[in-house]
Amino acid sequence: MTPINPAHRRILSTTQRRQLFFAGLVLPGIFVVAAVTSMLIALPRLPAEVATHWGADGQADGFAPPWTTILLLTVVGGGLIALIYYSTRYGALRGQSTAWIRFMVGTSTWSSVFISILIAGSTISQVELTTAEVHAHNSTVFLLAGPVIALFCGLLAALLAPQVSPVSVRGEAVAALPLAGEERAVWSQHLSASPAIWWLLIGTSGVLVVSSAVMFMTDPQMWWQALLPLVIVALVLGTLSWRVTVAPNGLTARPAMGWPLIRIPVSAVAAVSVNEVNPLADFGGYGVRFGGNRRWGVILSHESSIEVERNDGRRTFVVTVEDAQTGAALLTRYAERQANTNGATAR
Repeated sequence: MTPINPAHRRILSTTQRRQLFFAGLVLPGIFVVAAVTSMLIALPRLPAEVATHWGADGQADGFAPPWTTILLLTVVGGGLIALIYYSTRYGALRGQSTAWIRFMVGTSTWSSVFISILIAGSTISQVELTTAEVHAHNSTVFLLAGPVIALFCGLLAALLAPQVSPVSVRGEAVAALPLAGEERAVWSQHLSASPAIWWLLIGTSGVLVVSSAVMFMTDPQMWWQALLPLVIVALVLGTLSWRVTVAPNGLTARPAMGWPLIRIPVSAVAAVSVNEVNPLADFGGYGVRFGGNRRWGVILSHESSIEVERNDGRRTFVVTVEDAQTGAALLTRYAERQANTNGATAR
């Protein structure tokens, strides 16, 4: 866990901690527990196999014992709630805004309600059905109603989240790198996700590729559904390795696949700092991410980050990278030169 900078740490009151615990953990947990309990009650009256997947035509094409859907909801629902609550609580302590906290709390409840309605509803609705009726079963109503009901519950949970006072999350300013006269230098670093993340995504990608191939061979007319996971895999894997460069013209971040290319001209740099980043708590994950306090960036590790505050009203850019101190110091030097040049031109 990334240590919390004392300057950025927020002290939550007892009331705020209770509000966050209830809205972020208890409330979404109630929905999952209620759904699992309902499924356990219905279990003796469910058929030996229930429909668990439906094709684009609404017809059931996947079946499994009912206990597997109960296990799925318990593991996925409980795990998701715990993960989001951990990230939200840690982010709140690190100074994240009220809007960010409410978004995370609302997302947790929305997710738990949606998957509870989808999994529990589609399973319980098959009580005492015959094999033929199970094969003809359609769960479209749960797929359509789930997101709407979940949205209402998520908004309610967001309103129950604590309101917190603002805390600065700006990193520590760095001194400009000493350069003589018009001397120039270039700083460049390669950043990549950790091996654990690579292997996790490669394994997930393998499953998606195989699923896409099976889907295409089963129904060639659904080629677009088979192609979509492959596009997502390419985009994700292509943005797990980057080259970050600081040069006289500013900062550039280029992924291995070449897109999206991120350029911040030195004329747009208002301030440069170095900060510690927790990917889950500050940005909700890894990759190209958006976080609270008008920040976005390339977040691939728990390392120090270069934070570039812009003077053109755009979001602060953050990139986690080794030797962030040197890169930030060099960019600060070029920003100061640009400011001096602009001042001389104005006179």
